[in-house]
Amino acid sequence: MANQHLATSLGIIIAALGLAYAPILGSQQRLLVVSGSEMQEPLQTLEARFEQDNPNIQIDLTFLRAPAQQATFVQFGFRPGAANLDLATVPDSPWAESVPGAAVNPPSAAETPSQETSSEIVRLWQRAN
Repeated sequence: MANQHLATSLGIIIAALGLAYAPILGSQQRLLVVSGSEMQEPLQTLEARFEQDNPNIQIDLTFLRAPAQQATFVQFGFRPGAANLDLATVPDSPWAESVPGAAVNPPSAAETPSQETSSEIVRLWQRAN
């Protein structure tokens, strides 16, 4: 019985690996490539050549500085690398949802803590170490 379960499990694994790595004749496969924007021009040239040589594989190129990618970063609370993106207009972002503490234009510097606060931080640090 145990050998039968082992054989069944191995068969499933082999079939899954075969389907994952071996192309199915006549099917269109997609390959997603995410790259830095500095590689946009050479990758687009390579993409055309690759798709010509491999007609069953379609490459979808997306770049980190592309507006769609920047909006995705903003939805997860990251500030965009592209300055032309309005944080408050990106749906499902902390800025559009008015999450407390998510300021579109945060202050440029934090207040300097008092001498008493700094001394207490140093004392606690030294006690812990």
